[in-house]
Amino acid sequence: MAPVRFVTYSIIPEICCGCGLCEKVCPRDAVEAKPGKPCRIVREACDGCGLCVDACKLRAISKKRGVFL
Repeated sequence: MAPVRFVTYSIIPEICCGCGLCEKVCPRDAVEAKPGKPCRIVREACDGCGLCVDACKLRAISKKRGVFL
């Protein structure tokens, strides 16, 4: 069986201002934004497109790559 590559994204709550720009650009509705709180990425819904990272002006979204062997 060939290895499977994957990408996961996480909000860095200490940096996120909760503006919701990431939520607005997500085509899968995988980001939850509540006023006054850091946004949250719903990993089960995220397809790894990365649009949220591009939209975040504070760079409050981290990207991790991995491989399932």
